[in-house]
Amino acid sequence: MTADLEEIRRAMAEADCLASPGQVDAALDRMAFAITAELAGQNPLVYCVMNGGLVVAGRLLPRLDFPLELAYLHATRYGHQLQGGDLLEWHAQPSQDPCGRTVLVVDDILD
Repeated sequence: MTADLEEIRRAMAEADCLASPGQVDAALDRMAFAITAELAGQNPLVYCVMNGGLVVAGRLLPRLDFPLELAYLHATRYGHQLQGGDLLEWHAQPSQDPCGRTVLVVDDILD
């Protein structure tokens, strides 16, 4: 199944702005400060959840100035739809062993 370009354009045109770019940057700075305070000494395993967490991770990780291991996983309830269903579909399962590790999961949350 492919994405419906007209449906994507309609969703973009009807979308509401929830936060300004400055508010987003300030929130990322606060997140980075709190994460650093909690995890800086632990070499955490950071999982980026694809695809929603990609932009957040890309903007958050440069703010984390401590050792960490980055990995990804890809699970979706959306596919090419605008609303999620009940079934979780795995495209890429976690590959690193989280046993005994501190794990930070980065994803979008507005769904």
